[in-house]
Amino acid sequence: MKDGKSRIVKLAATYTGDGDDLDNTATVSSVTKDPVTDNNSSTTGPPGGKVTKPEADLEVSKQIP
Repeated sequence: MKDGKSRIVKLAATYTGDGDDLDNTATVSSVTKDPVTDNNSSTTGPPGGKVTKPEADLEVSKQIP
């Protein structure tokens, strides 16, 4: 992925997990010598730590003239 770009990843509607099995890892590198390489990568899970099941609030009505 190029600098400054982002990517959205969508879960399939058939996903039944709670997010515990999802990881997002970012890693950086440079040609410049880095004296602290321990902070060049970070991993986290989904925002809020869990994935909630989708909900729908749907109402259907039909009018007959």
